Amino acid sequence: MKMNSEEMMKWIGEHMSFVRPTDEFDGTEGGIWVSAENGDTFGHKMSNGEVVQLEMYDYYSTAYNLYELGVLDAWRKALEDRGWYTEWYDAGTVWIFPLDEEDVEFGKAQLSGNKVNQ
Repeated sequence: MKMNSEEMMKWIGEHMSFVRPTDEFDGTEGGIWVSAENGDTFGHKMSNGEVVQLEMYDYYSTAYNLYELGVLDAWRKALEDRGWYTEWYDAGTVWIFPLDEEDVEFGKAQLSGNKVNQ
């Protein structure tokens, strides 16, 4: 279910304590600016079926089974399911932007093992 910027700001605001448009940060349009320093958590389903609350962002995490590049897998997937992706600005600042069709096709190709021209 793809969400527009307004819907996404509201949804993220239900899960995170600091949510602003990126244009308030540095004038970049179209994204969402969040803080990775507030300890905001999101439910992650463990292999035993138990759902635990873990920090969404942990820049220095070495728990590779839970985090990909410091982003909690469950949070990353929830964003992608809504048509958005997350990227680090620095260790405490994160931007969230809408995926475009090229991003989606590239991701599908990577998952299937196909090579993609870049």
